[in-house]
Amino acid sequence: MSHISNVLLYRNGQILLGKRSPHRRTYPNCWALFGGHLEGGETPDQAEAMQLPDLALDEYRSAFQQALPLIRQSL
Repeated sequence: MSHISNVLLYRNGQILLGKRSPHRRTYPNCWALFGGHLEGGETPDQAEAMQLPDLALDEYRSAFQQALPLIRQSL
């Protein structure tokens, strides 16, 4: 079984999504959450940390890191 991790960035009533490449095999050219499959031994926290720097949005990364304990607590 494969596991995935996604990042939901929400601020001021808006959600930040990424547009998938038109060349993707699944859901090409669609808007989606940032994330992907976990690699062997990778935790969701590690996968999320890999996705957020790619966004180059320090503001969102900081807000997400502050919200993460609250998100996990509500699961």
